[in-house]
This record gives sequence, C-alpha cells and structure tokens, in this order.
Amino acid sequence: MRQRRTSGEGAHRTGNSRSAQGRRTVELKRVIGALAIVAIILIGGCGPGRHNREDLAWSYDEVFGASSWASDTFGAWRQQIDLDREPPTYSDLGAYPIGNGRVFAISGLSVPLGTVQDMLGPTYQKVSGLMGAVMPSVLVDGEPQAAARQSTAWVAPGGVVHSRWDGEQVQVDILQTVPPELDAVLSLIVVSNATEEPLRDVALALQSSLPVEGAIDGDLLLTRGETRVRMGFAGARTRTARRSVVPPLPEALSERVLPLGRVTAQLENLEAVACPLGSLGPGESVGKLAYITFANDERAEQQILAAIQEKGRGLFDESHRWWSEWDDRTVQVEGASEEIDQFLAISKYICRVQQAEAGGYSPMHKYSYRWIRDSNGPIRHLLDVGDHESVARDLAYHFGGCARQGRIGNNVPLNLDVSDAPAIDWSAVESPKAEIASFVILQNYWYWRHTGEAEQLEERWEYLRRAFEGHEIDEEGRLPFHGDETYRFPGYQLHAADDEACPDYVHLRLRSADSAFEYVAAAEAMAEMAQHVGREPAEV
Repeated sequence: MRQRRTSGEGAHRTGNSRSAQGRRTVELKRVIGALAIVAIILIGGCGPGRHNREDLAWSYDEVFGASSWASDTFGAWRQQIDLDREPPTYSDLGAYPIGNGRVFAISGLSVPLGTVQDMLGPTYQKVSGLMGAVMPSVLVDGEPQAAARQSTAWVAPGGVVHSRWDGEQVQVDILQTVPPELDAVLSLIVVSNATEEPLRDVALALQSSLPVEGAIDGDLLLTRGETRVRMGFAGARTRTARRSVVPPLPEALSERVLPLGRVTAQLENLEAVACPLGSLGPGESVGKLAYITFANDERAEQQILAAIQEKGRGLFDESHRWWSEWDDRTVQVEGASEEIDQFLAISKYICRVQQAEAGGYSPMHKYSYRWIRDSNGPIRHLLDVGDHESVARDLAYHFGGCARQGRIGNNVPLNLDVSDAPAIDWSAVESPKAEIASFVILQNYWYWRHTGEAEQLEERWEYLRRAFEGHEIDEEGRLPFHGDETYRFPGYQLHAADDEACPDYVHLRLRSADSAFEYVAAAEAMAEMAQHVGREPAEV
C-alpha cells in the first residue's frame, strides 16, 4: 500500500508538475488574500470602525434591555409592512410625529420606515419651506441592506418612535425623538448581525432629499433660508460620499412612499454621510446616535452638538420622562380595551406635539400657521383630557397674534412675539364674515366652560365682540360661505372632470346653512359669557 501510494504520488508529481505548481500558486494567493483581509481588519480596528464602537456606542441589550422603557410600546397600533407581498400605498401608512415646539418631524410615511420627513426647525413656522426628508441606511460591504419586514410603533406614552427592520443579514432598530430642550431630530440606530457568519465592513448612513452644500468636520451641511441643517453621528469618525445609500425597493412603490420622494432616481448626485462600524460577529450588535440639527447660526449649532456629545443616549431618557410627566397630568383611560386605551393616549399626544413653543396649535403635515378651524380639535380634545394650560397658551397666542397683526384672520404665523402685543381698537380691525368669527368665540367659550376662568374673557371681550359683529348677515338673516368649508372639496373632482360644467365647487355667492348654525351657537355663547363679565346680553 505504501509503495503504491508513493509511486502514485511520484507519478503525479512527475507527470503533472505544472498543475502542482499552479495549485501552489493558488494556495499562496489564498494565504496572501487571507493575510490581506486580516491586515484590513486590523487597520480598520485601529481606525474609524474601532473608534466608532468605543465612543458613544451601545449594544441592543443596553438600549432595549428588559427593564428599559424603550421596550414598552403601544403594540396595538404598530404599523407593519412586508415588501415581499403587496407594497404599501400612501394610504396604508401612518404618521408618527415628534417635536418639541421648535423642531418637528414625521416618521412612518415613507419606506424604509424610520425615514423622517416634513421637518421644520428651529421654529414650527414654515418660513423657507420644509426641510426635506432624511433616510437612515445600513450598509454591509458597501451595499445598502434591504429588509422586507418593517414596523413602526410608539414608545408609550409618546415622544419616541421605534422602527424595526428584519432583514436577511441584519436586524435594525431605530429610536427617534426630538428632545424637549434641544433643536435636533435624533435617531439611535442599532444594527444586529442576524446571521451565523461575521459581517464585514458594516456602516450606518444618512441621506437627505435636499442638496447639501458640503462637509464640515465629517458632517453634511445644508441651508434653507437662514436655517442651518447639519447631519452626522455623535462621537464618530465619518466619511462623506456622492452616492446613493437607498436599499433596493419594490418597483411598485408609489412616489409618495419613496424615502426621498421625487429625487430618489437622482440620488447619485446627492451626498451621504457614513459611520463605519467594522465587522460584526454572529449575534453582535452596536448602536450609534445620528443627529439632524437646526440652528440660525454656527454658535447655536455648536451648543447643540456639545449637548449631544455630553448627554448621548440620555437625551432619549429626557424625552421619555418629559412626555411621561405630561401624560401623568392628563386623563388616562384604562380598561376600555387595549386598542381604545392606546388610541386615546396617542390622540392626545398627537394634538399636543403639534403645538408651537409660543402657543399656537398647527396642522404640521406639510402645513404651518395657527388656523382657526384646525385648532378646534386640539382645543376640545385637550380640554377634555385636562390639559387646560396648553389650551390657555393657544388662545392667548391667537389673541396676541391678532393684536400684533391688527386683524382677526383665518390664520396667524406660529413665530410671532406676542409677549408685548399692543393694545388696539378692536372695533376698527378686519374680521371674517362667517364661520371663522364664530369659532374664535366658541374656542374661548369652550375653555371658559371647562375651567370657569373668566379673567381672560374680560381682557378679550372687545376682540370677541368684534368677531361677533363682523358677521355678514343679509336681509333674510343668512350668512355666506367662508370659502374654505370642508364639504366643498368633493367638488374638486367635478371641476377636474369638466371645469366648464362645474366652474366653481360651491359658488361663493350662495348662502351657507353651516355658517348660520355656527353663528347661532356663537350668539348663545356670547350671551352666556356676557353675564359673567358684567355686561348685559343686549350689549353684545
């Protein structure tokens, strides 16, 4: 046996010397390749990847441990999608707003979930337009990772959003918030290796739908009017590149669901900022804190960045604590059902988070301003749940804003300084002819009925009286359409189909029963309030 094997080996070596030499060359290349990989890993370990894993970095267990508040979500209202099945439409997705009265953003309306959009800051007032959308991304070996199964849910009781991607290689968990005292949208992105093998060259990234002006200390900077918007990762050595980090998405997704909207096809022309993490072993996880800051000058921007560096993940604790304390001061419903209990908690939060710092409520999805009709919902709902202070600030802001502008209008900007609003002759100001004027009165009436506080009625009486007297009533006692009544809008479809047959949705020369109903309610409210401010109903 040994002799035959030896002869065979000798014959193999003699007859196939070129083949043997080729194998040795291949083996040598493999060794060199392996050494090169080791060298790259070692170099990477001493570079950005290692640094980024040691400074302001957290594991999944540290963020979502059993005792952590981050694991307590409103699960009954979790939004879930599966891109391997029928892609979601815009109507299938829901908005998860976060804000602090100065900085505002919405998560949940674009795929991948965790993309933030409709951003405004450092004021809720839309001055130079919305600040675009910013999409988080996870790359492995340079390739953006797609995840078919994704979800978004509120962390109870609100103020923090948790999105999750379940991909073939990675699990990604994203916590997002706007801290109460910081003008920034924060995303804590935790990536976990979901495979049995190491993942090489893992990185996190951010990309904006707006063109950036350039890099600054490893961050991306863009401006919108006077506002500086800066994107980066806390405690990280980052790199920027002109490339797309959008993962593969189903072709059937509508434009409104795309993460960066109309610019998705031109992403190669936009900059991205990446945070290298090196390699992740099986089951290993690491999280980094991404930020989008909003400031009107470099000094304010540096103060924000310093606070992020100092407090890190603690900023999420501050957000959760602020909203928990607010929730504790309001009515909480328990025992109706899990869905109803959570829905009522979410609904009051959504009303409150859309209140600007100065006091005005606003519909913040692509809008701005303090609108009369749109404030009815937050006022009535927050009065019912006991947040009287919030409603008092809103009503005081509208009163001061109207005084500042010298008119009672349908809307008021959210960033007016009303701390020293002037005393004016209310009898001489412009006032709406119907509907809006009635709601100005009714909003103050609802507050008085809930709280019994009449002092503000005395201060605002001439303002309320002007709103009432400003109604335009014809000889037959009828009132006009205000011009923006909700039930006019189905007429858009008729107008679009045939603008000659339907030149106007509801002709504004017609009279409005709805305006008349609101006028009667406002008249009754004025008569009732008059008795409590020392006036006879006839003086109304």
